[in-house]
Amino acid sequence: DCQVVSGGLELTFNQPIDEKSCQAEGAFEIQHWNYHWRASYGSAQYRPSDDLEGVEMLTPQSIQVSPDGKRVVLIVPNLIPVDQLHLRLKVVDQKDQPLSEEVYWTIHHTID
Repeated sequence: DCQVVSGGLELTFNQPIDEKSCQAEGAFEIQHWNYHWRASYGSAQYRPSDDLEGVEMLTPQSIQVSPDGKRVVLIVPNLIPVDQLHLRLKVVDQKDQPLSEEVYWTIHHTID
C-alpha cells in the first residue's frame, strides 16, 4: 500500500523489509514533475519549482521502518501536489530477497 502522510510517503509491505537495506544509498529514488494541459494530447515533463522542462529529484530526509518491518515512512521535505511522483525502491526483505518496485502517484494534496 502507498499513502501520502504528514511530512512524506508511507509504504506498507506484505512481508518484513530489511531495515539496513532501507538506509542504503539509492534504496529510494524519488522524482516528480507536472504536465502542461493542452487541447492536443501529450505534454513534456515540467519541474514543479520553476515550470521549466524536466523532472526534479527529491531526497528523503529520513527513513523510518516500523518495528515489524512491514511499514516504511519516507520523510520528504518539499513534498507538494504534482501531476506525477515516481518512486523507485531497491530494498531486500528480511530473507535477503530483492524487492525492486516502482510506484507512480498523482499527489492532489499533502498532509501537514
